[in-house]
Formats: sequence, structure tokens, C-alpha cells
Amino acid sequence: MRRAVFGITEILKLVRRLYRLILDFAKERENIDGRTISASAGI
Repeated sequence: MRRAVFGITEILKLVRRLYRLILDFAKERENIDGRTISASAGI
């Protein structure tokens, strides 16, 4: 059980990092494509 929980937390950390990168990318471009990508992520 502990390994499973640890794995989930690690995955969540990676997802948060990717989401931040996507948001930063969208802000830099300020493009419709960037907004649709961040919106489709739905996080």
C-alpha cells in the first residue's frame, strides 16, 4: 500500500510540473492554441 501511495504522489508531482510548464508556455505565447491546451487539460 505504501508503495502505491508513494507512486501516486510522485505522479501528481510530475503532473503539477507539466501543468505549470503548459501554463507558462500558454502565457508566453498568449495564443488561442495555448488556451485550448490548458483548458483541455481540465486540471
